[in-house]
Amino acid sequence: MIDIILASMIVVLLIWKRKSMVDFFLTTRLPLFFWGVLFFLISGVITYFIETLLTFPIVRHMTYSLFSLFLLTGAFLLKEVSSKGFW
Repeated sequence: MIDIILASMIVVLLIWKRKSMVDFFLTTRLPLFFWGVLFFLISGVITYFIETLLTFPIVRHMTYSLFSLFLLTGAFLLKEVSSKGFW
C-alpha cells in the first residue's frame, strides 16, 4: 500500500510539473546516492510489511506483484540517471 501511495504521489507530481522522471531526479539537487539509499530503505520496509502482516496468500501474491513493479521502476530510473553521466 505504501508503494502505491508513493508511486501515485510521484506520478501526480511529475504530471503536474510536466517533467520526465529522470529530469525530476536530476533537478532535485540531491545526490544519486541519497535516492539509492532511500529506495533501498523503502524496499526493506515494504518487504517487512508484506512478510509480517499479510497472511492471505492471494493478497501477498498481489502485493509482491505490485512491489516488483515498484522495484523495476526504481531500478530503471537509477539506470537512466546513471547513463546520463550523473552517477
